[in-house]
Amino acid sequence: MFLNASNKQPLYLDLPQASCRRGAFRIEPHQQMPAMMLIAGSNANVKNLSANGIAFYLGDILQPDAECGSVFKDVHLFLGGQEDEYLLIDIEVLEKTEQLYRCRLIPKTHQTEMTICSYIVEHQKSHIRGDFDDHSEQ
Repeated sequence: MFLNASNKQPLYLDLPQASCRRGAFRIEPHQQMPAMMLIAGSNANVKNLSANGIAFYLGDILQPDAECGSVFKDVHLFLGGQEDEYLLIDIEVLEKTEQLYRCRLIPKTHQTEMTICSYIVEHQKSHIRGDFDDHSEQ
């Protein structure tokens, strides 16, 4: 809430609650800073990522194991295109719609959690700087 200086009435910023709130904490990895996973022996591109959650496309590879509440351990998470460096995480399936899995991300160590948060912040900074613009030469 903000106050209007001329008449001291509060000004409200009307934002769509569901989409705005969710998007404020999630990033969609860009091809210049990709995020991928290796789960159940298959590669999956990360659709979006936050400090607490991850969504990815994988099709029916995990079925019938991927019921809500299922936990997959020792998933490899690759951030920023470094194929030889990965983070070990566990994920809990929260929702599966067609080929998209929405999961709770469970970092195995504090360092893993900090690395994921650093990746997210760097991604956001690159987006703000315009590094991901289509006309960018990088």
